[in-house]
Amino acid sequence: MATTEKKKKKDNLHARSRAGLYETVWPLEHADVWRTQTSPGGGLPANFNKESIVRDFIHLDQPFTGYTRDKNQVYVLGGTPFLMNMYTKMYMAHATYVGDSTAADLVKNCQHIPYIAKINPVTLEHQIVELAQGRNRAENYPGGALVHKNGFVYAQAQAVLYKIAADTLEIVKWVKLPLVKGKPGTAKSTIYNGMQVLGNGRIITKCFTSQNIGKGWILQVDPDSLEILVAKLIDVQSARQMVDEPSAGVAYAYNPTLSQSRRFLITNDDFVLDEAWTADYRDENNDSTTWANGTVFMKSHVVFPDNSAPGENIAQPLHNFFHPVENPPKALEPQFAVSDKPGINFWKVAGDPYANADHGIFITFTPTNEKIAAYRLFADGKREMLWEKNYFISASPAIVTASDLLYINDYRNGHDNFVVLRFSTGEELAYIPVPEAVETTMGIIFPGMNNDVYLCSTETSGGVNSGIFSRFYIK
Repeated sequence: MATTEKKKKKDNLHARSRAGLYETVWPLEHADVWRTQTSPGGGLPANFNKESIVRDFIHLDQPFTGYTRDKNQVYVLGGTPFLMNMYTKMYMAHATYVGDSTAADLVKNCQHIPYIAKINPVTLEHQIVELAQGRNRAENYPGGALVHKNGFVYAQAQAVLYKIAADTLEIVKWVKLPLVKGKPGTAKSTIYNGMQVLGNGRIITKCFTSQNIGKGWILQVDPDSLEILVAKLIDVQSARQMVDEPSAGVAYAYNPTLSQSRRFLITNDDFVLDEAWTADYRDENNDSTTWANGTVFMKSHVVFPDNSAPGENIAQPLHNFFHPVENPPKALEPQFAVSDKPGINFWKVAGDPYANADHGIFITFTPTNEKIAAYRLFADGKREMLWEKNYFISASPAIVTASDLLYINDYRNGHDNFVVLRFSTGEELAYIPVPEAVETTMGIIFPGMNNDVYLCSTETSGGVNSGIFSRFYIK
């Protein structure tokens, strides 16, 4: 195949995975609606000199996810502590369970108010808008944000959706999202996450509950008025959601349950379960594993791990599942992710489905076991390991295809570290201490547009504004 034709197909895939989003390096917390954590460009130059990397930082309140817009516009969502300190404690203890949140934890959580920060990435000057309309309405769990193709920033926190002017951070509109009803406390346990967007501009979001009742609302929202156009109660148990539009007029939302991998056909007035595509991946009554994390679209397959939630009886390692887009089976076979020891991971796999027509490359990792591996996934579902490394990764990694770079963190020697690897080979290219970050982070890494990369260090055990936003760049 001619090089120009390959590039055209690759560009078409990138456009498909970013339909509805602002044209920028990192408009969604996982880069695109396929949730690949992969950007076609941005970040450090491909042949950077590691001695030339400089780090600057500011303190924010538990910075969690980040986004780019224009060259001088970076946005961070933070101040959302619910359950994050529990994961931090588990990772630090290399455990799969450390007990439920205590009353003291919940009281401490009340000190934090969700916010969006707008940051000039070169000067690190910043301003903050609080997302406080849902205070005490629902759990303060990370809700997510995106930069819409219309130029506005949309964010959700505590079951409220906000439309925010990108330049001024003015909240233009906000709307309360429906809560899940049930036994006492269920409504407050409603958690909205996995916000997405379609090519037509409609926002797709959904909720689940921290009480694990397995039901949640899935919504379509008008981006201009924030009117809820479609609301449907479905079986769902994941803090993530992935969408894909394979052809004109056809769109799917991928939402696993406690035991099944599922997708819904998105129409103008409904979400229709694709029962023929549904496949079992676990027995929901078997507590030796816990349920699925978010799905990643890898062209021929949807890929996701289990053990996304803590569990007192977890006895199985983290597994990956590969659900074929075409001709799916009725049950999926678990594959060891990267270790044969029991492990959990708040994050999911990350992958590059763009670079090669015959296969894609994805990485999988377990913080509790301090391992990461890269695999090549073929269209027939076969996989082969490319490399494996020992790093204590807790952040959501970032991949940049143009430079063949992978950005991760490694908690070591009592503090966090920023690491740059060659994505295709695993070769370590840079290792930079972040001495102020004394815990594993629950935040993400994302590339910028000024020869730079950003790390969100949550520091969940600290007080308000003890978190760290770091910029790594070539001076």
